[in-house]
Amino acid sequence: MARFTFRLQTVLEHREREETGAKNAYLDARSATLEQQAQFLILGVRREKLLAQNVDSVSSHQDLEERLLQLDDLERAKKTVIAVLENEEEQARKFWITKQQDLKVLTKLRDDQKLEWQANMDRLEQNALDEWSTQRRAA
Repeated sequence: MARFTFRLQTVLEHREREETGAKNAYLDARSATLEQQAQFLILGVRREKLLAQNVDSVSSHQDLEERLLQLDDLERAKKTVIAVLENEEEQARKFWITKQQDLKVLTKLRDDQKLEWQANMDRLEQNALDEWSTQRRAA
């Protein structure tokens, strides 16, 4: 019996590689976003520690105020970075979804062709058995 061969197998394999690449790009973007969000939370912890310190003198109060202003700047910068990364992550997710859909189309086509091929092979086998049975009765 002949083996099933999908005429678009190389295209299917290419689409599988594209889908895998798009998925990895999305996961990388997601990882970068989560890393920056974790760093933002660390800045919040640092702020809480600074605010928990006792301030005895004017100079220590000024030093604390300066460090808090630096933290504000860092937090604003981190929020900007996070917003950009979230946007990139969303674009990567949408791209991955389109690649998944492209792959699904070819996979469904392959599966449909395989079912059709199998039905044809079953029909040929049945015809051969019928022919054999007819010849045997005639003898």
